[in-house]
Amino acid sequence: MPDETPASEITEVNAAGQEAPAAAAPPPSPAEAPQPPESVVAGAAIPPPAPPAPQEIPAAPAAPSAAVAAVPKVMPPEWPCTGYAGPQPWEADNPPTLTQNHLMLSSGSAGPEVVELAALLAHLGFGTTISSGQNPHAIYDTGVSEAVRAFCTAYGVQEDPSVRQARTEDTVGPWIWEALVRAVHKKLAAGQEA
Repeated sequence: MPDETPASEITEVNAAGQEAPAAAAPPPSPAEAPQPPESVVAGAAIPPPAPPAPQEIPAAPAAPSAAVAAVPKVMPPEWPCTGYAGPQPWEADNPPTLTQNHLMLSSGSAGPEVVELAALLAHLGFGTTISSGQNPHAIYDTGVSEAVRAFCTAYGVQEDPSVRQARTEDTVGPWIWEALVRAVHKKLAAGQEA
């Protein structure tokens, strides 16, 4: 049976061949001493720290594409014309000059400007209740509004949205007036040339 000598009685043989008691192992340093898990402090369980949130990786800048030149919005000199589908004056690079200074009109307006509006529309073939004699007080009514819409559709004319926002959808503002007057002048000029 092997000799079961307690560790405290084990001796070492030194370099001179003499027996010396084995040195007792020094106590472990605090850094080497076993530590309780961090999740247990003074008997209370603390959840482990949350993993770091994933870092959002910024999107790579888009590769420079071939410079695409913006298509110029050019209005033809013959504006307005029937079937027009190009840019409107307020968005064109070469807007026509406003030559008119009429009042803005919308439903319920009355007076000489409404009479002039109805006359211009009638000259272009868009009859109104005023031109037909059904509206003797020259009120901008549904009949006038429908004629204005028909003209705008036929000639591809729109009023500046900022004018419409300030008024109503059936407002005849500077660009519809300008288109009406120009269209009538063109029609008169074409009649004189014929």
